[in-house]
Amino acid sequence: MTKIGILEQKDDPFINDVISHLHRYEIEFLSFREQLVPMKSDYRVVVDRYSYDDLFLREMVKSLSLEGTYIIN
Repeated sequence: MTKIGILEQKDDPFINDVISHLHRYEIEFLSFREQLVPMKSDYRVVVDRYSYDDLFLREMVKSLSLEGTYIIN
């Protein structure tokens, strides 16, 4: 099953609407704060609506992309 990661706050109305249409997939909200070194991910796709505001998250998203995860901004 395809895993989708969401990098956004849980109370955002837009992302909640998107999630309601993706019920066939395994979806999780992401938190990278506890990781110090970029690691491989199980996520095939990450919907990124939050890293523009945080340098650390921006670098984590770049690392995921280089490992083969599709990033959707």
